[in-house]
Amino acid sequence: MKLIGKIITYPILFVNIIAAILLYICCYGSLTAPEGDMPLMTLSGLAFPVFIVINLFFIIFWLLFWAKGALISSFMLIICAGPCLDYFPLNFKARNYVRTENDIKIISYNTEGFGAKTNGDRSKSNPLLAYITSQDADIICLQESLINVLAEKKRDKKFLPEYPYCEYSSIGNIACLSKYPIIDAEGIGFGNGTGNSYLYCRILVNGDTLALYNCHLESNRLSEENINEYWQFIGNPTEESTYNGSKTVIRKLMDSSKARAEQAEIISDRIKAETAKYTIVCGDLNDTPLSYTHKLFEKDLTDSHSAAGFGAGISYHQHYLYYRIDHIFASKNIKSRHCWIDNNIKDSDHYPICVILTLE
Repeated sequence: MKLIGKIITYPILFVNIIAAILLYICCYGSLTAPEGDMPLMTLSGLAFPVFIVINLFFIIFWLLFWAKGALISSFMLIICAGPCLDYFPLNFKARNYVRTENDIKIISYNTEGFGAKTNGDRSKSNPLLAYITSQDADIICLQESLINVLAEKKRDKKFLPEYPYCEYSSIGNIACLSKYPIIDAEGIGFGNGTGNSYLYCRILVNGDTLALYNCHLESNRLSEENINEYWQFIGNPTEESTYNGSKTVIRKLMDSSKARAEQAEIISDRIKAETAKYTIVCGDLNDTPLSYTHKLFEKDLTDSHSAAGFGAGISYHQHYLYYRIDHIFASKNIKSRHCWIDNNIKDSDHYPICVILTLE
């Protein structure tokens, strides 16, 4: 390189190296337990979309101007291939899978009170109820479902006759609607006073028992003011007021991450002692695919979206925050055939996550 070329190229190379290192931290640093020596590291996965885009940009940039420079980000993408494909799976064939009579379909959906902020209708014409009854799912797991209203209406046998078996937990407003017999159920809170909980059901599917954990883990509990402060900080990080506001946001994120980790560990310990033939964990976990919570469940289970989904699968879509925080995990003896996020219904701040499974 000529002198002028070096003066221009070296600073860009340096920035590229920093971006590659930060991508590595997003992929692997976020998997550390939040109560460890570096609790802030557990939040690094939230920045993954930014640094994957930056590194892809550098690859294109260097291929246009100096091909050898593309090796830096290309090498890092190879190192981070596993987490990247967890976050953004590329299962092309799964999208064309045709459901068979031996498969079961499960939907997990945080309904935000059946769209309570914008919809006061609690009859079957409620768009969210109309949606879930139109999907021909075998099991539907709901979070933030206004249990008291749903349970009262379900006493009428003509209401949701497609799902004769229903269980509700007033702890966290969680529900499970099933075409298969629910032989046992228990709503379990985490005792932190927030209403976070899970509904445990044992379901009889074709003579075998399926243990279902329908979860709603700790929310980040960011107010609209917090989120506005966050975006103001991104736009003007040197302003003292926005900087102080950002510290509040980070503290809330760290506290909620620690609480989720503790809740996930409780469920994980119970799964290890599970006696049912099949196990499914689903719900609003409030954590991304690059998180300690996700990693914990993946030790014993398979993430259905990573195994049979395509793309980022964004399930939360409010306040310009777009992440997949709703998940379905299945035990190793369950084959995930096709998993997707249905973004056609927008009445909640979450989209439903759907999966077709084969019990092997």
